[in-house]
Amino acid sequence: MTVPGFLWGWQEALDRFGTMTFKNVLQPAIDYAENGFPITEEIGHGWQLPNALPLQGCCTQLDPDSVDTYYVNGATPAIG
Repeated sequence: MTVPGFLWGWQEALDRFGTMTFKNVLQPAIDYAENGFPITEEIGHGWQLPNALPLQGCCTQLDPDSVDTYYVNGATPAIG
């Protein structure tokens, strides 16, 4: 979800108060989107759902759309 004009607001704030270009501000996010980022141990262990309880009649197998979206070659992302 986005708010109409939010990019304009960011640009206005940079023009008035910033010292960096819009591209420089967004470059770290662009790099993460294109190249990924290291998974911490805490996040890596969270993928295993250590506190999840089997639910009777529900959630007995992985959701294929979630696997396609979040997994890497069909496996959870590796730590590091």
